Amino acid sequence: LFTRSGITLPTREMWAQLRDDVMRYGIYNQNLQTVPPTGSISYINHATSSIHPIVAKVEIRKEGKTGRVYYPAPFMTNENLALYQDAYEIGAEKIIDTYAEATRHVDQGLSLTLFFPDTATTRDINKAQIYAWRKGIKTLYYIRLRQMALEGTEIEGCVSCAL
Repeated sequence: LFTRSGITLPTREMWAQLRDDVMRYGIYNQNLQTVPPTGSISYINHATSSIHPIVAKVEIRKEGKTGRVYYPAPFMTNENLALYQDAYEIGAEKIIDTYAEATRHVDQGLSLTLFFPDTATTRDINKAQIYAWRKGIKTLYYIRLRQMALEGTEIEGCVSCAL
């Protein structure tokens, strides 16, 4: 397929030569990759935001004049519902670990949001920030605390029955 399309896949030797050339001559564009926040656009594509975990099994967003819009996690069904963990359940450390692996391949940074339960202290958040720094994270985008809904403002019942 690649040959028919005139695409040459680089060999190890070609990568080694490129590395040597960059070390010898430099590179014109020092920053080549960054991953911007993709939260809202991901909903249109029925996808998650970049490599970010889902925020909730069914996320409730306030959209301008429309009011509340309900977004179930991409490809979630009653059969696989138990397999989904949201960002609050996964926890900051595992999210940081995932981003640290990806960050090695991006020269500017990734939009990383950390999620904490509403019981988190400033010490918990600071420990996560230090852990992220030690893992080579270049930037933290937001820190979100899960807040309990006000009584009477949410749909009662099971998540899988809500939509």
